[in-house]
Amino acid sequence: MAGSFELSAAVSKDHVELGETFTLSLTVNEDGNFAFSPQLELPRFDGFQVQSGPQQRQQVTWVNGVGKAKVMVEWELAPLRAGRLNLGPFRALAKDATSGDVVKTAPALTITVSRGVGQALPPTPTPEGEEDLDAEGLRDIKPDLGPPWARILLLAAVLLLLLGLGLWFWLRPRKSRPVEIVRDPAQLALLDLERARTLLDQGDEPGYYRELARVIRFYLRHRSRKPEKELTLLEAEALMRAVLSAQGYAALAPTIERLQLLLFAKVKPEALDAERLPQGLRQGILLMEEKGDWKAFEPALVTTPTRGKKNGKRIKKAKP
Repeated sequence: MAGSFELSAAVSKDHVELGETFTLSLTVNEDGNFAFSPQLELPRFDGFQVQSGPQQRQQVTWVNGVGKAKVMVEWELAPLRAGRLNLGPFRALAKDATSGDVVKTAPALTITVSRGVGQALPPTPTPEGEEDLDAEGLRDIKPDLGPPWARILLLAAVLLLLLGLGLWFWLRPRKSRPVEIVRDPAQLALLDLERARTLLDQGDEPGYYRELARVIRFYLRHRSRKPEKELTLLEAEALMRAVLSAQGYAALAPTIERLQLLLFAKVKPEALDAERLPQGLRQGILLMEEKGDWKAFEPALVTTPTRGKKNGKRIKKAKP
């Protein structure tokens, strides 16, 4: 359990106009195995609005039991004001068996934002000169009531309050939330099945079976490339039916049905359940890795050129 990784950041263009969007890409290159895979801290986008994202893509290869992975997370951003705006710096964290906590950073990026053509405010109209009135054209003087200052001030206060609330809601700082990157869901799920045994050794039998259900749901949502969607055990069962053949699911069905009875039907566990259920889940995970039809859940990578250039080279953007 030892490895290294690098973090890099890039933008599709570093000179934009107001109203124009660009792409921010953060790339984590892993080499080797980690006790806990790298996690990317969600960056702050002060001065920018997120149009879409984050979108995640990954490539994994194995050579002699050593894994190499490339994970890319992308956002489409639009500037909110003109000037020189900064993005970053960026951080990623991991845990290694030999080095402990490993932190990698990527320097901040500077984006130059111009107002563009036709973005200036129109000129203020000049009031026409008042015509001179001769003495014969004067009318009787009416009493001057003055402008309704109270109403004007009240209306101005309400408008400023609404504007302040809108700006606070728009520009309020977001909490940094790590983007979970799982390189090999099957390997991590099998490891969690072994660790769950400690709950049984501590006498927490209900917690042990809840942990078994969590492990299979964790594996399925990450293997189907939908880590943000929390699955129920019934949804996990439907997903297993979808990726396995009828014969393959028939071998796994007794384990899932028995686990549902223990969790939801208040059936008392038997002595052999503690050994049969994790063994059945382990065989099911290996079966889905070997014979599961995951094509419907694999993102198709389509590479299209964009107009942006950096260092004289055309930037290519991969869309999931």
